[in-house]
Amino acid sequence: MKKSIALTVVTVTLVLCAIGLAVVLWTYPSLIPSGIKKSTDVESQVPAKNGQENKDNTPSKNEQDGQKPDESKASNGQSPGEQQGKEIDTSKIGIARISLGDPKDKVKEYLGDDYKETYQEEGGYFGEAYYVWDYSNKGITFIIGKDSGKVLEIELIGGELSTNMGDKVGDTAKDILEKYRAKYKEPTSIHTNEKLEGWFDLGDTLLIIFDFDKDDGSLVNGKIQPDSKVEMIKLTSSMFLD
Repeated sequence: MKKSIALTVVTVTLVLCAIGLAVVLWTYPSLIPSGIKKSTDVESQVPAKNGQENKDNTPSKNEQDGQKPDESKASNGQSPGEQQGKEIDTSKIGIARISLGDPKDKVKEYLGDDYKETYQEEGGYFGEAYYVWDYSNKGITFIIGKDSGKVLEIELIGGELSTNMGDKVGDTAKDILEKYRAKYKEPTSIHTNEKLEGWFDLGDTLLIIFDFDKDDGSLVNGKIQPDSKVEMIKLTSSMFLD
């Protein structure tokens, strides 16, 4: 009889202790061991699915690398190289979509292999031996550095091709000078201290020269009339001129 009473007392005591512990843990959830979480806490830590908001603002891999997510692709999903030839970059002056410093392969890519090549061992102002690529059927000539393989100078006398701003041989002085004077300065001659009309400083030593009388043997223009026609366009560097 005494054993039965003692067992009952122990059982009741354990039940009361369990109830008391449950009440304490419910009242003070911070006492729950770190390994045990409510289901709502677990759900809050599940990473967002694709297309859902990243709630903890963790930067993406591209952002961690210093790149914006779409910097390497244009809005149409094409890289800059894939868009080449479709959109013209007017921030870098070129002729026939080719600019100074471009690789020689780009010339062939755009204009083909129908050119006459001559070689000049003495580099002179260019600082290296060079090749002259003459596309006589298109009226354009390129100076290509032998060692660098880069375009050093471009000269256009044909009316088929144009600059990336739309300028062509045959355009009037009025149109050309108004357009370029609004954006660029005309440099001063180091010999006469006079303004070189029709020459425009593009920055970084680059020059574009509109020659209105290519047969006079000089790149320096004489008196230019509003209706004077462009006879040659040269893209060069001030380092290559005397």
